[in-house]
Amino acid sequence: MMPDVLEVAQEKAQVQPLRDVRIEDIIGRPSAQLTLMGDVQGVQQRRIMVTGAAGSIGSEICRELTRHRPTELILLDNNESGLFDILSELHTKHPELKLTPVLADVTHKDRLERIFARLVPEVIFHAAAYKHVPMLEGYPTEAVRVNIGGTRNVASLAQRYQARSFVLVSSDKAVNSSSVMGATKYICEKLVQALAQSVPQRTPRMTSVRFGNVVGSRGSVVPLFEKQIMHGGPITITDRRMTRYFMSIPEAAHLVIQAACLTHSDDIFLLEMGERVLIVELAERMVRLCGLRPHLDIEFKVTGLRPGEVLHENLLIPGETRHQTEHPYIFALRSLPVDGLALLQEVEGLLGTAATGEDALLREELLSLAKRAQQARSKREGLATHI
Repeated sequence: MMPDVLEVAQEKAQVQPLRDVRIEDIIGRPSAQLTLMGDVQGVQQRRIMVTGAAGSIGSEICRELTRHRPTELILLDNNESGLFDILSELHTKHPELKLTPVLADVTHKDRLERIFARLVPEVIFHAAAYKHVPMLEGYPTEAVRVNIGGTRNVASLAQRYQARSFVLVSSDKAVNSSSVMGATKYICEKLVQALAQSVPQRTPRMTSVRFGNVVGSRGSVVPLFEKQIMHGGPITITDRRMTRYFMSIPEAAHLVIQAACLTHSDDIFLLEMGERVLIVELAERMVRLCGLRPHLDIEFKVTGLRPGEVLHENLLIPGETRHQTEHPYIFALRSLPVDGLALLQEVEGLLGTAATGEDALLREELLSLAKRAQQARSKREGLATHI
């Protein structure tokens, strides 16, 4: 939230008192009215684990889950301070719930195995990940270790300890596999699909959820613009043509939980997010909400695309089609089978390269694998449409 009164630098103007900012104000569409549908027993009275529980999405998933009275809520994160904060908040609001904090790193498989053996979670929401596109361009080793290695570790342990369901928090960045972050997320989606195929009984049920930018999450553009307006500008825009899809943090958390309850056998779920939002118009709207005039009271500065960024993001990979689920705001993306064994072997190869710390080689292998996987998928789906 922006302060009620802000003195703009050099007394250029004074910000008017600002009421609570709603998603309608920021992105120009109403917040989706989401009600849990399908097999709600999927999350009620279960031992539930949330990885990345101290993050923006993970903590909101935890808050939402408290409404469904889990038998035990296991909050796993490597951020000690953040984990303490969300645990304290939930203890205060829900003293009757069994809350178990776990200070651990998803890249440490042996440690995770001991945790799974002791706690035996029935439902796992895997939100732990690195997500900042420009930064990860310079750190492919960490991106692969945390995003891909962490997903492999948590998902494989969910299978070994016979969890009921596993849900991966993915991103529309997976559609653009030319960036390090996007490539890791795409491979994570395929990895989850490959692991799901490897068990004939499809136990646990393994799915991914893919969505766009989340308003108010750490590192997102809305908090950045708030700070820039507070300091009197300038607002930095990478390109006046840039667009993004947006959703609220509660929408994102609800979508992730809903994925554990839907009865579809599809691998990926997607929220209806409306139209793309022009970033420069979003910034102008925020300036006006403060009682200021964009480009007059607050300067706008174009900085150019950063490494890994694209002008426009998509929600679907070429060849993917979306289908309505029983939930009016949620769609399923149907995927043809992947060559699971080959993919799992390539993932192990990537993690082996990551262990050497050879960033340049790892980046090349990562982007090559993601590109080949998408091309193979497009060819198979193109062939399938002609059979």
